[in-house]
Amino acid sequence: MTASTEIAYPRLTRRYVELKDRPSEARLQAAQTTTAAQLRTEFLESVQAFSQFNTEGLTDGGEFFPASRTDDGKDLKSDTRTFGWAMTLKAMKSVPVAGSNDLAFRYVEREIIPTRTKPQLPFAGGEGKHVRVDLVLANVATGRPIVGELKIACDKDPFTGLVQALAGAAQLVPAHQRKRLMTLARRLASIADEPLVDVYVLLGNFPTRGRDRFKQLDCAVELAAQLEADDALARHLGRIRILALRRDDRGAMSASTRLPTPPAAR
Repeated sequence: MTASTEIAYPRLTRRYVELKDRPSEARLQAAQTTTAAQLRTEFLESVQAFSQFNTEGLTDGGEFFPASRTDDGKDLKSDTRTFGWAMTLKAMKSVPVAGSNDLAFRYVEREIIPTRTKPQLPFAGGEGKHVRVDLVLANVATGRPIVGELKIACDKDPFTGLVQALAGAAQLVPAHQRKRLMTLARRLASIADEPLVDVYVLLGNFPTRGRDRFKQLDCAVELAAQLEADDALARHLGRIRILALRRDDRGAMSASTRLPTPPAAR
């Protein structure tokens, strides 16, 4: 396979890029009108588009991020920043998941760009934007890669996080991309040992106010379940889950399948 000369910009990527900058009301409307069938079709189109994506000779200075990037010298205490939560996860051997032990995960890397190349390739059609994956995680028991999106407090919403995670996963499931994932410093299972990729949307400090937030969460949970049960997606994806992420008084984190509920429902 020869090196790529451009970066695909399929519908799923466009959906996320357009969605993330919309106001809350518009994102809720999108959550309520988007179907699992639409996301399935766009995911499979994206996988096909990136099946020929080859970065051989185009990763000077780093694969998914600059090799010079460092985690030092930043504020680790900020609950409102993805970086602070990611560093807490990095410091833990593993993160348990209450309600489903087989979902337990460990940190691998943060903020990768699956389509990063150097020199930078143009997007097909002339315009486009990269999808940034918040977290690469691994299943504790199997090492299966997990594409993780970390949504802290008012950082967008679960539905937007799900679309972002699906867009990122579609770019990472092809064989060449899985091979690139193996270059990350922390161990992941190979595509031969674990051919599927999981998707997690992790919710930290989920807002307790705002009905739209809980409506968006309900939509995302329903879509995730439908997508996980889809036979066509099962060729590429395993679990598609939305989890609550909690930090205790000592700073340690745990996750749970029990999701936030509106105050009146408690």
